[in-house]
Amino acid sequence: MVEHAERFSEIVANAQDIAIVVDKHADLDAVSAAASLFIGLQDLGKTVRLFVPNQVKKDERLIGLEQSAPSFGHQNLLISFAYSEEQVDKISYHIGEETKRFYLTVKPKKGAQPLDTSTMELSYTGAEPDVIITVGVSNLEDLDELYIGYEDTYSNTTLIAIHEYEVNFGILQLTSMGSSSMAEVVVDLLRQLGASFSPAVGTNLLLGIEDKTRGLRYGTLTADTFSAVSDLLRAGGERTWIPIKEEPVKNVKTEVKKVSKPKKNQEEEKTKQIVTPEEMTVSVSRK
Repeated sequence: MVEHAERFSEIVANAQDIAIVVDKHADLDAVSAAASLFIGLQDLGKTVRLFVPNQVKKDERLIGLEQSAPSFGHQNLLISFAYSEEQVDKISYHIGEETKRFYLTVKPKKGAQPLDTSTMELSYTGAEPDVIITVGVSNLEDLDELYIGYEDTYSNTTLIAIHEYEVNFGILQLTSMGSSSMAEVVVDLLRQLGASFSPAVGTNLLLGIEDKTRGLRYGTLTADTFSAVSDLLRAGGERTWIPIKEEPVKNVKTEVKKVSKPKKNQEEEKTKQIVTPEEMTVSVSRK
């Protein structure tokens, strides 16, 4: 089990609005983990928003990315105007079925002047989640428009980091050390939350695990890894990972050249003469 998974479960259980932020350099494993966590938390009844920078390649095999946004702002429409207590007595709204328009009515108190429309301003405000979960983010500043201008939001919000290794931010850090991938980490987190795996979550997480391990052949593979894969398949997940075709090794023709022995020098041949018995001298000494 992932370390601190129980603490993660406690924090998420007490949150209603959750933002999941992916790094701009995120690989397929990180994006699949984020998309799966997004769907899984939605299935638990949470309000979840997924933020994926434009630099991240959107893999068509992943489910849920079509609901992601590239920037942190432009979530809530804010209407402001010059105000005095007498000018606002009752606020109501209705939706025109035929016109398909939203009507907001501000009724002033009896005898008071209505609001001055020339002071009205329309703008958007950024998200104000209860919890922010970063996936694969090494440095908050690298998030660019997903962080710059929203520093206070990150500082004032419960921040959880999911990464391959420990980072220097967040009150809770969940790493994939000892696991095959961040996708496998999300399997443990959803189990801890008591979530059931939908086919969409199963398909996403299988893709992340298999891509990170190159088809369950490399990396950190444990019994927990194969248990996770088994659960995801039982949940209706589909295997969509396609192995990269390796180019066959070309046969290299080798030519073996016969090396002829060098001819011995004629003088060397002459020096190697056989000594005959007649040429042998024996000396005998008598006492």
